[in-house]
Amino acid sequence: MAKKIRTISLLMILSFMLIASCNKDETPVSASNNVPTSPQSLVITPGNLLATLTWQAPSNIGGSTITGYNIYRGLTSGGQTFIKTITGAVLSYNDSNLTNGTKYYYYVTALNNAGESNRSNEAFAIPIPNPTVPSEPLNAYALPGNNKVTLFWDIPYNNGGKPILGYKIYKGNDSTNLSLLVAVDTASARNYIDLSVINFNNYYYKITAFNIIGESNRTYSIKTTPSPYDQNSISGRVTFVDTIGYYKFRDTTKGYYNISAFGQWPPMGPASANVKLYPYMMNGKMVADYKLIVPGNGSYTITNSYNKLPYSAGSIYGLGKWGSDTSHVPAIVYDTTNARVHIINSIGNININYLSWIDTTKKIYRF
Repeated sequence: MAKKIRTISLLMILSFMLIASCNKDETPVSASNNVPTSPQSLVITPGNLLATLTWQAPSNIGGSTITGYNIYRGLTSGGQTFIKTITGAVLSYNDSNLTNGTKYYYYVTALNNAGESNRSNEAFAIPIPNPTVPSEPLNAYALPGNNKVTLFWDIPYNNGGKPILGYKIYKGNDSTNLSLLVAVDTASARNYIDLSVINFNNYYYKITAFNIIGESNRTYSIKTTPSPYDQNSISGRVTFVDTIGYYKFRDTTKGYYNISAFGQWPPMGPASANVKLYPYMMNGKMVADYKLIVPGNGSYTITNSYNKLPYSAGSIYGLGKWGSDTSHVPAIVYDTTNARVHIINSIGNININYLSWIDTTKKIYRF
């Protein structure tokens, strides 16, 4: 009997040992103690006062479900600090209340029951305002010509956050009633020639810029009057106040009067333009009409002078040779304050009129 009991006990012990051995071999090795790998492909899109972060899940979740992500932000690369935990499998985050124009650096980590992953790649964004229409074009002006008007402008100081696509030109016969003349669908355009005008009529223009968002405000009103006068011309009349020396003036064997335009004053060389005056009587006064064709744009001094005959080289254009007098004596006659005329590109300046004495007062004045 005792022998039988020992046998049964031995069998029971062996059975327990076998069962324990089997259980040990069949128990799986848990991976729940492993953290996930880093989140992938962090990308940041800037917006108005915000940055939108998007990323992809880790390639290896570490053996347990991803429970969320930590967001880190900083103002320098590598200087990020924790700002937010988002829970679940969400793969994006909007970071708001930022400052437009400031550069922000980010990275993201993944979380599971075992802990926090390593960092994702670093990415940055600079928040910007939402795109708007551009500001109006700068420095708009019109250049009238013979039955034409050429309009000029510069790019707006602000394109609204989107590229300029072109410009629109508005036109009318008064400043309050303008209609669209043309849309110039070229971003690089800086001028436009309007041929649908008639000489001596007044025209008003305004210009706008546009981008994909819309159209800017209009520029200030630009008034212009086309005319057929010669390009780069200055014309007018000289009226001689004292006519005592009328007959002496007409004695061209002793000299003649002329009018000149100088690009520099006092003159340092020959005039930019020079014409002889041919006087005639009008309403009891001796007058002479003139037209000067100057080289181009700029500021010119117009002065009346007498050229004495005979003369030696340099006696006409030297400083101090500009005078108006019956005795043909050179005299300084310029008025530095009032004797300025401005030429604007290709439009003639008309009615630049002068009073001139032909006695010993030796002065010339502009109206």
